[in-house]
Amino acid sequence: MDQNTRNIDMEQVVPLEEVVGELEESLLQARLNSIKQAALRIATFCTDAGKISESRRDLPSLGFRFYSSTEYFSVPPQLTGEWHDLSLSSWDVLEDSLVERFDSVLAAVQRTKPGDSLVGRKSQAAALGKVLEEVSALYSWDRPALHSPVKKGRKAEHKLGNSVVVVTRLPGDLTEFGQFLGVGARRKKPTVREVVDSFTSKRVKSQFTGELNIALHVLDTGKEDGGERAEMVHLFNRALKELRGGVMPLSSLSTLYSTKMEAANGCSTLVCSSRSVQRMPSSAVIQSHLAEAVVPSKMLDKSYMRGEIKVGEGVVGLEFANCGVEFCDLQSRGFIRSTFFKPGQKWKQSLTAWSD
Repeated sequence: MDQNTRNIDMEQVVPLEEVVGELEESLLQARLNSIKQAALRIATFCTDAGKISESRRDLPSLGFRFYSSTEYFSVPPQLTGEWHDLSLSSWDVLEDSLVERFDSVLAAVQRTKPGDSLVGRKSQAAALGKVLEEVSALYSWDRPALHSPVKKGRKAEHKLGNSVVVVTRLPGDLTEFGQFLGVGARRKKPTVREVVDSFTSKRVKSQFTGELNIALHVLDTGKEDGGERAEMVHLFNRALKELRGGVMPLSSLSTLYSTKMEAANGCSTLVCSSRSVQRMPSSAVIQSHLAEAVVPSKMLDKSYMRGEIKVGEGVVGLEFANCGVEFCDLQSRGFIRSTFFKPGQKWKQSLTAWSD
């Protein structure tokens, strides 16, 4: 079982420039609901819901905090780290707190005058570093086995284990990365080491990579525009491997993030029990993310390839072992459960791939 915290950047749940613009209220709520849906799917992935027949079931412990990535907003001091066992009541507490914070952000931004700066004095990297310092210090990660879901279960039963999930929007290009660092525009592409060092102190690294073994994941709320943004996200994904984590796009975990895609009429599609052919099941997305997180960056560069595959009318980016298979002419026919075949049946040929 697992214990993990959600650290939500209130400046990037919905980018402030979109709030100031004429974005429909229904779309603002959809973006907020997409955050809640993705967070809930990560939480339920960490449960042992498959053990329905057992008399005892262990559930993950959750923590949540809010921060302002440039300190544009004043966030009340959070001096303690409190764990909540996953339940309907504890989820209601998280959901109510998120809605309350979101409403206060909307009210504050909508009072601003045209042309007012929506950026605080702190760099995003410094603010994230402060959050990680607080999370590692204030939460009791090494609780006694009686209270720790990580120590209760066997290591093989861990999903995310001890982990920190940061909900924010990553930089989309070199200019935004310069703003992330607080140094202005850049021309030179940053290195993985530079990215890691920008938001992790020696103390944080020792806490995360030591006996506590805490992983750091980012739930990226940015839009998937490809090009330079995709390269920046890939760079952060490689950097987070230093802390046993990576980047999860919000759009891959929430059906509310974007409008529904329709499959091609002529496509005879295999479907899972949910009848959804437009996207990967969230459990498969998280499993593939965790499978990639443990692969060293150098091995990825040397032994793995990146490609794309059509899913309905959309395109999903994939990574897979370098084995001579070309994905460019393939089209997904949907997603099925591992129990699709009867006992004794199997695929004639298979290749493991995961989404970025």
